[in-house]
Amino acid sequence: MPGDVLGRAEMSALQERVVASLCATVGPMLKERASVELYALAITTDRDVVTLRVVAHTEEALRTLLEGDEEDADHYRWWPDEWGISDDDVTPEKRCRGAERHRQGHVRGRRLTR
Repeated sequence: MPGDVLGRAEMSALQERVVASLCATVGPMLKERASVELYALAITTDRDVVTLRVVAHTEEALRTLLEGDEEDADHYRWWPDEWGISDDDVTPEKRCRGAERHRQGHVRGRRLTR
């Protein structure tokens, strides 16, 4: 349906919002875990592609998940639904400070457009 397709300007605006949001979220999310061994970060979406979610996992958390269940190691290592760190852990205040830093140019995000 024509109403379901984003125009070029709308897509560009959406991309800018996604990048700004990611830059504002990932920094605070990972800063609190600077002492752990992070091995994966993913951006996931729900079935209807309505929301984005940022999740991450650490070697330490993986070892805890695998205690007594080594045969499912690949599942726990690479399935983001099982990971223990998410953007839900970032408070709105930290997200707002991250967004402000992004606007001021202190946080560099890659543009999704060419």
